[in-house]
Amino acid sequence: MGHKITGYHDHIRDDVLTLIPNSAKTILSIGCGAGMTEAQLVNRGCQVTGVELDETAAKRAQKNGLKVINQTAEQGLNQLSGSQFECIILADILEHLYYPKKILNECRGLLTENGLIVISVPNFRHYSVFKHLFIKGHAPDMEAGIFDKTHIHITTMKKLEVWLSEENFLIKRKVWKLNRRLEKLVSLLSVRLLDDFLAPQVLVTAIVNSAELGNHKTT
Repeated sequence: MGHKITGYHDHIRDDVLTLIPNSAKTILSIGCGAGMTEAQLVNRGCQVTGVELDETAAKRAQKNGLKVINQTAEQGLNQLSGSQFECIILADILEHLYYPKKILNECRGLLTENGLIVISVPNFRHYSVFKHLFIKGHAPDMEAGIFDKTHIHITTMKKLEVWLSEENFLIKRKVWKLNRRLEKLVSLLSVRLLDDFLAPQVLVTAIVNSAELGNHKTT
């Protein structure tokens, strides 16, 4: 399954950009949308390949300097078999895919040694989920955000940890993205203990767990 272009993918994701090492020059973005975030990497001198299902978005991404494969995530990764990237971006895409772990597995083979994968997903532990489900009694159908009606998977930081561990990735950094002033204040007052309930989005960076892969090969 591919993904649709929404406001999610039509603006610059500074939170994603800050997680991409300056040393990474070959970058793959799966579900790149119009390539607004990736255009910033092109301006850094990076070679950026994007995979995007929506034809209109793909054309805009090309104009932003990306080499674009106008296919689903699965088809795009098949076309890239044998390629190598220093960084792979999966920004708000895994929750839309039927088989996210299969995508992670294929991404693992496309990373260079010490290559980094950067992932963001909506956080279903956010307090708004409790408000809608347990107080209002229903989840709204929305075009974007946590309650995006095209989501297939319920994602949390813990879910990401499980997926990545099962596909032999080692998490290097975790980020709970706080948008509102009140969320940031409560986070500060709680010494960040409540961040898992305050952040509408979570992000991680991870590398291939080479030691674990080696163990699998010898067993």
